[in-house]
Amino acid sequence: MLDILAITGPIYLCILAGYACVRWNVFSKADMRVLGKFVLQIALPALLFHALASRPLADVVRPGYLLAFALGSLSVLL
Repeated sequence: MLDILAITGPIYLCILAGYACVRWNVFSKADMRVLGKFVLQIALPALLFHALASRPLADVVRPGYLLAFALGSLSVLL
């Protein structure tokens, strides 16, 4: 149980910090728009790149998964 809290706790603390900042007007709505844009366009891709780059290639590239994803995508596209 403590393992789960150790993983999810920081996520909920970040959510709480964001809520508190908006609630007590630490950031304006315009600031939050810019911060959200930064997170989605810069921080999240950098985090994903770091997570993928730090793993062995065999863990990242799974042929079965890629084939299933490609077939599903093609079927939706058609």
